[in-house]
Amino acid sequence: MSYNATENSASRRIATLLDEGSFVEIGGAVTARSTDFNLQEKETPSDGVITGYGVI
Repeated sequence: MSYNATENSASRRIATLLDEGSFVEIGGAVTARSTDFNLQEKETPSDGVITGYGVI
């Protein structure tokens, strides 16, 4: 299985798995709290994590 970031994004996989319009994201505005590698100076919306629920 090959990986293509634009074709296999987590958001797209969630949309494919769940019934249309049923996904409710929780914590979409969460940002990183890490101070390692100067991350406190960078904006990281959602911090690479998608959390929510929906209907299959």
